[in-house]
Amino acid sequence: MLASYDQTFKTVTNRYDVLSGQLLETSRFEDDRIGEKFSAMNYDIHTGNVLGLPGKILAFLGSMISASLPLTGFLIWYNRKKAKEFSFQVRG
Repeated sequence: MLASYDQTFKTVTNRYDVLSGQLLETSRFEDDRIGEKFSAMNYDIHTGNVLGLPGKILAFLGSMISASLPLTGFLIWYNRKKAKEFSFQVRG
């Protein structure tokens, strides 16, 4: 049987005794407290898996915008610096 990842909020956790193999406890995601739910959904939130395909697209666009900010900031700074040097050369 292959292990696969499904959304966190659909999980049921079973705990077994190591020696006897007897079921000790079953916990469902719905029964957790709110803080535990957000903590468990950390991976789903960061990958956009919470909202399905639209969430993944939003996460992708957000990460692309975040990744482009240092580059665009440098380009704006560099062009301003170049424009100031050019304006001093023309007047002076």
